[in-house]
Amino acid sequence: MDRERTTIQPGPKENVLQSATILVAEDEPVNRELFKRWFERQGAVVTTFATAEELADYVRDHGSPSLIFSDNNLGSGMKGVDLIRRLKDQPETRNTPMVLMSGDFSIGKSPQQLQDDQLRYGFDAAINKPFDFPRATDLARRLIAESASSSK
Repeated sequence: MDRERTTIQPGPKENVLQSATILVAEDEPVNRELFKRWFERQGAVVTTFATAEELADYVRDHGSPSLIFSDNNLGSGMKGVDLIRRLKDQPETRNTPMVLMSGDFSIGKSPQQLQDDQLRYGFDAAINKPFDFPRATDLARRLIAESASSSK
């Protein structure tokens, strides 16, 4: 008995990153450049900052982007969690997806503690460093798509 085989091809992925505006706060110049190059190859418009304060000033002057990535430990000055909490408290950026990045998320913290931090500080997702750029891209696509569909 011959069975007909059907191959399911995935449909084209909607490129929500095309022309998306992504802001990145990262104190390491090499990481800033890697982030910028990677996401620009995906079609995004990327602006990077060495400090949380610079990113906050940019948002104040230019409005809300499609997505924000912020390192937590930015050297001296404001930490990433404080930047995110501050931006989430402002009406114009309250619904902007924000991702907290850190090399030390899991050190000494239970999954419940990490979830509590997410609720306390308001970030939409967290990623560990060093980066898995394809995974970060999938995360960015998902967060931007969810944000766009919830604002309709």
